[in-house]
Amino acid sequence: MKPPPADHVNPAKKRLLIMDTKKSDCPATFSIKCVKVYPGYSVQSVDDREIKKKVVHSLKQALEAANKPESVLRFYVRASPPDHHTHSTESIKASGDIHPLLAVE
Repeated sequence: MKPPPADHVNPAKKRLLIMDTKKSDCPATFSIKCVKVYPGYSVQSVDDREIKKKVVHSLKQALEAANKPESVLRFYVRASPPDHHTHSTESIKASGDIHPLLAVE
């Protein structure tokens, strides 16, 4: 049996294994949002829908052009207060599943 031609080789499939966090029935959460902001395309009025539509339309046109408009990434981080944690931090420190600097926090 001949091997398949070089242009028809099926690569080996790679599986992505996503590990879930280890939680001890703790209701505490931590979330991060990343928002791309275009400072040159801001709208001052909250009520005028026509102005918003014009600004969004001009931003879409600018994004399709060769020269992209200036943008800034903003990160919004939200974490539960310490009193929401219901698990013992001693068990986590003993298991070694947490980075030492994070354990201090």
